[in-house]
Amino acid sequence: MLTRLIIVAWAFVAVQPAGAADNTALSPKQRSGLVSKIHDSNLFEMKLGELAKVKGSIRNVRAYGAQLVRDHAFADRRLTRLAEKNQIPIAFPGPWTSEELQDQALTIQKLETASGADFDRSFLDSIKNNHLKTLELFRSAREQLPASPLRTYVSRLRPIMQQHHDLAMKIDIR
Repeated sequence: MLTRLIIVAWAFVAVQPAGAADNTALSPKQRSGLVSKIHDSNLFEMKLGELAKVKGSIRNVRAYGAQLVRDHAFADRRLTRLAEKNQIPIAFPGPWTSEELQDQALTIQKLETASGADFDRSFLDSIKNNHLKTLELFRSAREQLPASPLRTYVSRLRPIMQQHHDLAMKIDIR
């Protein structure tokens, strides 16, 4: 269901060649930082989704984890293709603060050791929080980006991230 939505949304994304759009609102370093953060966020969501596929104690959590893996893998392929065509380097890790990197590592460690309903609760809390951060990143980026393939990417992905957040809010783990 959500996979069809993401494919339809991406069908309208025009990946323009480098130089086709004015990217002067952000410096090349800032564009690279934004793309790197989005890339890292996709990888983090895929990692959490993989854990949920295996460790989720209820079918809805496992299915949601699988959906996250599919959607973020698809989104990340589009992002890396866009970055390549527009000569935007992707740094790994992205420009996260040491606190943000530590939070991600602790989240993964906590989920790797959790099980049952505790895993489900921790996973959904982590996903909800991460999607809220991603939505804010996209809102801010969209305001700063001129018309460009990167702005189109952010604009197309934001509603999908909102749907991910909304789905996580609806999963009942009682």
